[in-house]
Amino acid sequence: MECVLAMIGLEPRSLSWIIPHRLAIAERPGGAGRAHRRIRREEEICWLSKNGFEAIISFRVSPHNLDAYEQLGLNVVHVPVGAGKAIRHLSVIFEVLDSLLRVQEKKTLAHCDDIDDQLVGMFGAYLLHLGLVEDHPQAVATIEALTYRPLGPEGRALIQSVSPKAAVSRVPRESVFPKTTPPQL
Repeated sequence: MECVLAMIGLEPRSLSWIIPHRLAIAERPGGAGRAHRRIRREEEICWLSKNGFEAIISFRVSPHNLDAYEQLGLNVVHVPVGAGKAIRHLSVIFEVLDSLLRVQEKKTLAHCDDIDDQLVGMFGAYLLHLGLVEDHPQAVATIEALTYRPLGPEGRALIQSVSPKAAVSRVPRESVFPKTTPPQL
């Protein structure tokens, strides 16, 4: 697949920035299940490519769409996380995110089929892991505000599984948000 000039691209549904211009989440490009459409998938992947995304993390159990991402030159990471199983995989999820964002400095989109409690909770926990929020209530409030959705028990449990004291002392803010000089006008 390649983005042709006629393809403008469509922003993936439910796109929410977790870390502005660095990390976003969305539903699966093209839609989930029976609602999935090939042309929509192609348009959304083109939008990602044209908007500077360099990496995609798929948390879907099945490997659908991964080839389409690779064909456009996107770095693809597949971390299959079954429903209700994210808590067992948080350390791996954090390692992958840290590698893409802090080491390789790649603009990244993460997705599952839908924006659900598990996906949102994983990223609330990640904000706590990075030390960008100070405690569990702040992580919940922040991720709810970023995604425009209330967090249920599963998402809250994921956030509660991360220790805020260890997180705050572990990651300097500059390693997540590198200091840049503004362009001169």
